[in-house]
Amino acid sequence: SDFSLQLSGKASLNFKNELYNFEGNFETFGMKGIALFDIKNKLLTYHLQTENFTNVELSNLMDFIVTKVELDPIAKGWIHKNIVAQTYQLHFIEGKFDLHSYDYYPLEMKGSATAKDALVSFEPTVPPAHVEEIGILFENDKLIFDVKNATYEKKSVQKADVYIYNLLGKGTGIVVDLDVIARLDKDIHKILHAFKIDVPITQTSGETKAKVTLDIKFSPFDINATGKFSTQKSNFKLSDVEMYTKEAFISLDNYLVYLDKTNMRYKNLFDITTTGLFDAKTQKFNGKADINALSLDFNGAKLLETKNLKEQSATMSIEENTTRIIIPELETILQFEPKNNFFSFENLSKIESLSPFMQENGLHQGSVLVTTQNFEKFQATILAQDFSTPLLINDTVVKDFEVKLSTDTITLDAHTIDKKISLHLDKQITLHVKDLNISIPKGDSPLESPIKITILGENSSFIDTQSNRTILSDNYTLNIYQDVMSLHSKYQKSSFEYDKTKKNLSIIGTSMDANFSNHMLNKNYFHEGDFSLQLDGKDDKHLKCTFIMHQTAIQELKFFDNLMATINAIPSLVVFSDPKFNQGGYFVKDGYIEFTREGEIITIIDMKLTGNNADIVGSGTINFDTNQITLKLQIRTLKTFSNIIDWIPIVGGLVL
Repeated sequence: SDFSLQLSGKASLNFKNELYNFEGNFETFGMKGIALFDIKNKLLTYHLQTENFTNVELSNLMDFIVTKVELDPIAKGWIHKNIVAQTYQLHFIEGKFDLHSYDYYPLEMKGSATAKDALVSFEPTVPPAHVEEIGILFENDKLIFDVKNATYEKKSVQKADVYIYNLLGKGTGIVVDLDVIARLDKDIHKILHAFKIDVPITQTSGETKAKVTLDIKFSPFDINATGKFSTQKSNFKLSDVEMYTKEAFISLDNYLVYLDKTNMRYKNLFDITTTGLFDAKTQKFNGKADINALSLDFNGAKLLETKNLKEQSATMSIEENTTRIIIPELETILQFEPKNNFFSFENLSKIESLSPFMQENGLHQGSVLVTTQNFEKFQATILAQDFSTPLLINDTVVKDFEVKLSTDTITLDAHTIDKKISLHLDKQITLHVKDLNISIPKGDSPLESPIKITILGENSSFIDTQSNRTILSDNYTLNIYQDVMSLHSKYQKSSFEYDKTKKNLSIIGTSMDANFSNHMLNKNYFHEGDFSLQLDGKDDKHLKCTFIMHQTAIQELKFFDNLMATINAIPSLVVFSDPKFNQGGYFVKDGYIEFTREGEIITIIDMKLTGNNADIVGSGTINFDTNQITLKLQIRTLKTFSNIIDWIPIVGGLVL
């Protein structure tokens, strides 16, 4: 017959009552066993059981059955293709068959079987799982698999309940109920992908407890996936970026993934605990995040450093291996990609309270964009607005900068877009300044730095913005380390050296021209000439100084203006008036002033000026508290007329 059925045994035939039964052996498609048949009123009742058989015999039987019974192809595949055992045994199958109507009463069929040493394939591209033994029960049109000792890629499956429902009816599907303690790695991902589930997390260490239930309808295809996942102290990759979690609790409801107090940590950059909903279809997350720690440190420059920032709104999207986290309240974006990652702080005023660097440097406004491929080397673009600095264009403070920065967290290099400022940070700081002046800080205490700072200036001068005194410079080297500050500066032929510690101040100026000296004093006292300066002391309130001048004309000095006016007003001296006497100021061939300062009092110890028309020798004091000047001077005038004066009569001499 079509069943290739062979029977041998005992039969009882009662034609009067139409009762027939058979008890004996059977063989069909290579399967052997015992058969019991009863026929009453054209209703066949059967009971079969077999010896051990192989997948070959099972496949041959199933290929025949689908020609006689409406059986979903996927369900048929699960019976003899997706599950392939070394041996099978049918303990029994029983049911009834109407010989008149050919109704086989599928809902009343029952059966039990065992498959041993089985490989379970979820999808052709996915490695199969291994099961020592599968108990199979068929009743109520449901095929139930009792899985014992299952492993997948050497991972033990604690529980696996599987059944196919509506096997012979409409709406066939399969339910898979799993309990697994394993790493959510690439092997597990292969199974999830086979069931159209894409999770953007790959676990690299630790274990995850998973309870997953999949209800899959075969035609039309539909899947209902629910589950719960929990893990502790694990490393994982999010969009190929290595992260760490202290603990994570995740619930799955089809394409909706609920994160409940799930911790995510990346090195020292951030540590957040988030609660919210992730939609796997749109790959978007909305929720709240507790920022346990957020830090962005560029070799000691802490752009961000905060802890315990609670209840921050956060959104996250994952598209094509790109994870994007947005914290709207901070106007901050964190984006992770396989080959590039960036952090954008679009409004620095939002993070000022979280930024030691901004607080320490007076930065209030602007934006920062940080990029990195491997979290070992960083690049940044910093737009600093209204930034407090000592840098000046002429006398105007520069407050806005656009800076490019790169660092490997050991060394750091930065420069402004116009290249007027560049910086290198290693074990020390080297700063280049070009075409920008530097304002001298207020206060008496010296600048101090725990690491050595070297500032190299080009066409950059130093300006005391209080007094507008200026140290002109074509180029200089300024070193600051601990309590020591030293400056070596050149301006044309002028040389200026400044050395200061907590206990000592030394200034030496040589070959200073009139322009340099006038800027240093913030007065146009001198026209041409050559000057030198030597100053030593404890600080600028306790010092001794010598100022030397050669071949210069002193101008705009009221004392000399008044002296010349007085001499020219004496009638008896008009005849001796020298038209060069007060033109171009008071000319000094050679001169010096020695003075000391103690607190607010300057004491002029010795002053001697040798000029063409007058010599001045004197001493005195200047009191800054009372604004009083006391000078004792000896002045010899009209030196150009010394020969004529020798011939003046006694009376004229007395007048002179």
